[in-house]
Amino acid sequence: MGHPKPGMGTETDDVGTLRIERSSPKDIRMRDLYVLVDDDTEDNLLYGEFLELELPVGEHRIKITNRLFTKSETMTVSAGETVRYRVANIPATGPMAILMLITGSGSYKVHMERR
Repeated sequence: MGHPKPGMGTETDDVGTLRIERSSPKDIRMRDLYVLVDDDTEDNLLYGEFLELELPVGEHRIKITNRLFTKSETMTVSAGETVRYRVANIPATGPMAILMLITGSGSYKVHMERR
């Protein structure tokens, strides 16, 4: 299951593809992840889903959040290229996990990796 979106460009020489998957076996499979590319429309990504966007060639900013924690990264897409990311809500470790348990918030954080 995924969320393909129409591209912004009209020529294949002018666009690349961004694919963001939520499929990590480390994912806690709870709490939504929200995807924002170039401060445009926000998309909700549940475990097992993916989002695929055609983007104009050039630099783009990806933001992934679960409303408690956020990760963001700038990436460049070339013509005809597919840039892939895997995102997840993963368990927090170390002092962060202890602090989160004491404060009553969930002990997980956003993980984002380019593949």
